[in-house]
Amino acid sequence: MDVGSFDLATGSPAFPAELTTSVKLGVSNAQYFVLTVEPRPEGMGSFLALRDQLVASGGAVVQELGGTNFVVRLNSAAYAVLQGHPEVRALEPYHPASS
Repeated sequence: MDVGSFDLATGSPAFPAELTTSVKLGVSNAQYFVLTVEPRPEGMGSFLALRDQLVASGGAVVQELGGTNFVVRLNSAAYAVLQGHPEVRALEPYHPASS
């Protein structure tokens, strides 16, 4: 059941503290994130290249959420690939209650 939606590209929603988490890659080998990439007219081509970089760094795309939104599992190296990447609109730690 969907109870709402939001656009991470406009910033993080004001969730209650109990429903948020921080980047914990310093204490954990891997962590889940919601990734939003720039939509491109040529389709998924630019995402496929980004996905290949993510996987080569030890990350994984776990689930496609629709549009250009994905749940990804990242280690520190894969997180570094995505941080500041021009194709990335948003990269937010995923809280299990979000599912």
